[in-house]
Amino acid sequence: MTRSRRSVDRRQPGFQVWPVVAVGILLWACVAEPVVAQDITGYVSIDCGGTGGVDPVTLMEWVSDDGFLDSERQLVNERVAVRARVQLNSARPEAQDNAEQLKTAMVFVPGARAKSKYCYNLTVAHNATTSTDYLVRAMFPSRALTAEGNVPLDAYGSRFYFTVDSTFVSTIDLDPSEATTVEMVVSSLDTNLLVCLVPLEDRSSMAAISSLELRPLNGTLYSNRGSAKSNTGTTTKMQSSYLVTVARFNFGGNESSPSVRYSSSQRILFYGAPSSSCILEPAPRRPMNQSN
Repeated sequence: MTRSRRSVDRRQPGFQVWPVVAVGILLWACVAEPVVAQDITGYVSIDCGGTGGVDPVTLMEWVSDDGFLDSERQLVNERVAVRARVQLNSARPEAQDNAEQLKTAMVFVPGARAKSKYCYNLTVAHNATTSTDYLVRAMFPSRALTAEGNVPLDAYGSRFYFTVDSTFVSTIDLDPSEATTVEMVVSSLDTNLLVCLVPLEDRSSMAAISSLELRPLNGTLYSNRGSAKSNTGTTTKMQSSYLVTVARFNFGGNESSPSVRYSSSQRILFYGAPSSSCILEPAPRRPMNQSN
């Protein structure tokens, strides 16, 4: 699955964040995925704003926000966090292959009781000496939202920050009709990952998320990322380094083709169809400079 083709602003916001130790870019090509027995130990699939259940297409099991969203009960009781239904654009590919996880959203609205950030607390495997790699995928809804209890949302802006472990990742601006996806590989030495939505400094905008996925990696796919060698030759990974997915394409489809999701893959990767903007144009020929 590719992230929304709209540009995502990654400029540093005005609040203080921990410095990024190592930042990289992933550009996955369409590769053959071997069919293997799926080990889902450590997998987390959160249907934000929904009740969970088994996806009839991928047969993946989704769970609700319960136990993951910090202070969820208080936020819901105070109407700071409201569940919403999402009107999907049937012309978009994600309405075909990701419909179940995009039908609902958890929306955090401005107000007197609004918080500076809203975090999902994900428990991860802990190793005191070697960091563990995780694929984190967050899907954000369009602005076509209908909140429970008829809570009005039209008056709010829809721009907010997305952070992981206090490290700024991107600025999200909800599209009027299209879902937005941010996918990254995170390296951490801690026992928990905090994935947070941070409202703008003036608290004028709402934040919303449709789904959140965590997938532990096997430690070899990106083994050289964010690493440093000691004098003894031992490789130690740096904490809080991350890679952000640019795109992952299935060149066998067209613009309207649904994404290909490998349910048998331990990494549960998406491959989306390329847009016309991805077609490479030949560069004009230029005479070569002759060296003396």
